[in-house]
Amino acid sequence: MVQPPEEVGGPGRKTEMDDTPLEDVIMRALYEARYSAEGDDSLLLRLLTRQVGRNDAAVMAACNVMIQSGIVEGRGIGSEGISVALSPYGALTAEERKLVPGELAEHNRSVRTRILDAMVQIHEMGQSVGAAWPAIVEKAQVSHRDFHSNIDILQTYGLVEHPGIGVIRITDRGMQKVLEWRQRRQRLTRLYGLKGSPDAQARGHALEALLAEAIADEGWGVESGVRAKGEETDLLVSCGTEYYLVECKWHARAIGASVYREFLSRVTARMGVRGVLISMSSFTSGTVDAARTRMSDGIIVLFGPSDVESVVTGTGTFRDLLAAKLHALVGRREVLVDGAAKS
Repeated sequence: MVQPPEEVGGPGRKTEMDDTPLEDVIMRALYEARYSAEGDDSLLLRLLTRQVGRNDAAVMAACNVMIQSGIVEGRGIGSEGISVALSPYGALTAEERKLVPGELAEHNRSVRTRILDAMVQIHEMGQSVGAAWPAIVEKAQVSHRDFHSNIDILQTYGLVEHPGIGVIRITDRGMQKVLEWRQRRQRLTRLYGLKGSPDAQARGHALEALLAEAIADEGWGVESGVRAKGEETDLLVSCGTEYYLVECKWHARAIGASVYREFLSRVTARMGVRGVLISMSSFTSGTVDAARTRMSDGIIVLFGPSDVESVVTGTGTFRDLLAAKLHALVGRREVLVDGAAKS
């Protein structure tokens, strides 16, 4: 447990961050220290107190709670006082909660991906026993600082291991993560490649196939080209007793209300089924208005191009996006498209 140093005292000072939860402010400060160019991933407690601008006793109490939860690590008492640092778990938590600068978080995610990809390449070259860290740094084309600031995260989450002194090896779990990442990257390449196709119907079918793969990877049941008497729907997506008809469109112009109404007639012909209308050219205001005002007829949520890219690349999941859209539509009568409420 962190004990207050004798030299720390006073009520602290006010800052513009006073309304932000103290734990969040501490995580941000320690994250920036972890990835600073200074070479030391820890902060003296007295400097942390000064940096976050809060009462010193409150900062020490918060650090103790965060140490117990595994977010912060105490580094002991040195000649200049107590030091604390963000743990690997804390670093990922800060990124996931968007407490840190977006560019810095994205840079570190990219570094970790490149390290893993380099280690898979080394493994594929026949070096299954692993490699020394300088060889991995060279293969991944990352800096020594970036490597050492991120390798402990990969080790903590079981993606790499140290089978011997100075040797690092990718684990089976790490291999699987890289294969999944490569698959998502290939899907994104395929998605971008479709943008040059002049055939709207061909684009729509290819988009349907991409989404079917990505959604199935999340554990959903997916059926393509679902036929009923006099109609055909692109996808039927299911999980347990949840069923969704999914229609994929990639036209030159925004999808109008007439397309929505035709799709709604297929959704309402089936009891207990909801609809997902996907468009890479977005939607007209009339379509958005229909989705909001015709809920009593049937529930249809709208996915735009950014939503599609999130699902295809794995930066977001179909399940999470679907839940957010349903909550907004049913609870607040808002239509979410590409992360924003549309009117």
